[in-house]
Amino acid sequence: AEKAGRAGLLRLWGGAMGAPAPARGFFESLSVAGLIATYGVFLIVGGAWGAITTGALHSLYMGAACGLLVLGCAFLASFSGDAKMVSAGVHADLLFALLFGGVFALQAYKAYGDPRKADRFPLFVVLVAGSASHLVAMVRMKPKKQKAEKDKKGKQ
Repeated sequence: AEKAGRAGLLRLWGGAMGAPAPARGFFESLSVAGLIATYGVFLIVGGAWGAITTGALHSLYMGAACGLLVLGCAFLASFSGDAKMVSAGVHADLLFALLFGGVFALQAYKAYGDPRKADRFPLFVVLVAGSASHLVAMVRMKPKKQKAEKDKKGKQ
């Protein structure tokens, strides 16, 4: 029973005893979904920070809405057995992160130098930096093509 349990655990980690690891394992997709979920929580916390520091509750509402939208992308990306679901979640997240980063950058630009909006400027700078780092991290996690696949395509 213990041996069967270990074999199941090894399969869960992406490879059974002596068998080659699958091309796209459970934890590879889970790490992408975890990164997306972290960004969603970051947006929720950013919205709460904006509500606390400025007293504007719409910051909390929009942070929660955007964060929940991104958490939905993380949910889609967590389906490691279905490449289309993972792809849909990842690509939707990339679009949202690009959109949110652009909006935060525009808001930071508008708040810069305006004494009435001086309390919001640091929040927008942090949100732009977080969105940009998320995009960079997601691009760096992009799966690399296997060398054997490149060689096959080159010979045909």
